[in-house]
Amino acid sequence: MKNRSLAKDAAVISILVILAIASRLLPHAPGFVAVTGATMFAGWYLRRGSVAYLVPLVVLSLSDIILGFYQPLLMSVVYMAAVAPVFAGRLLRGNATPLRLVTSALCCSVLSLLVINFGVWLTSAWYPKTATGLLDCYVAALPFFKYRLAGDLSSVTAFFGVYALLTYRWPNLAADRPFGRRKLAAIR
Repeated sequence: MKNRSLAKDAAVISILVILAIASRLLPHAPGFVAVTGATMFAGWYLRRGSVAYLVPLVVLSLSDIILGFYQPLLMSVVYMAAVAPVFAGRLLRGNATPLRLVTSALCCSVLSLLVINFGVWLTSAWYPKTATGLLDCYVAALPFFKYRLAGDLSSVTAFFGVYALLTYRWPNLAADRPFGRRKLAAIR
């Protein structure tokens, strides 16, 4: 039973990583990727939090090998922001409802906007190191934020929705997960 559970976890991790990397590599609107959905689901689904926190780091590292690396300090800020959805997923364990999922996705999107663009302001020469420069950096990011928000909301909906449908159809898939049949009945 334990090996089967490990095999399921390995399969889920592989699927999440492949889909999130593909969303970064295939043509897409700026910021419309599935990284938040995959990492929030990993945090929620995987029992071992340490493994879940590796998912966004693996996704970003492997896709950045192809896309190209950039300024190391900014990269570390982006990578740190990418683990926040895992924490949100961990908080949702046993309490995942559609409203909480949407709220968590929104919070992750806003946090990402604030953290990453602070990093851009801090590490680039594009903006003066003043309050006005920081505000200009955030204002410049707003047109792209709608894509980030749409990507985060749709990927969270997709990952959790597909899981809910699969476990509704095949309840034994959810036997040892925090999203049991009772929780599924609550979100139908």
